[in-house]
Parts: sequence; structure tokens; C-alpha cells
Amino acid sequence: MKTAISLPDQLFEHADTMATKLRVSRSQFYATALEKYISELERSTITQKMNEFIDKYGQEPDPVMDAFVISEMRKVEWE
Repeated sequence: MKTAISLPDQLFEHADTMATKLRVSRSQFYATALEKYISELERSTITQKMNEFIDKYGQEPDPVMDAFVISEMRKVEWE
């Protein structure tokens, strides 16, 4: 799909330079950047919701994670 957007000149030039360095088309550069930004926002929202849940209800210790951490710590050579 084609679309038109407005960007500040400096941002456009920087993006154009990066696309050239990466040897991808400008369209591919913008599409990849947008995909990554959307993914980051979704992860941020999920993390925020998890934090809100923990703040409200607390978080029980995870015995599986505790056992894993202890097991991994035993492998470390302490000086």
C-alpha cells in the first residue's frame, strides 16, 4: 500500500542515509522501523499491565525459577 507522510527534513535525511548504508530501499527501511516500533509498544503495554497486576495482587515466589537460579549459581566459580 502506498501512503504519504510528512517528516522533518533532518529526520528524512537521516533515515535516507541509514537505508543507503543498510542497502535497503527507503520503503523497506520505514516498514521495518514501523514494525519494530509497534512491537516495542506492544511489549511495553504488556509489561505495564503485568506490573499493574503485580502491584495490585502481589507476586508469589516461583519455585521453578528459584530452583533454576540456585542451580545456575552453583555453576559459577566464585572468587
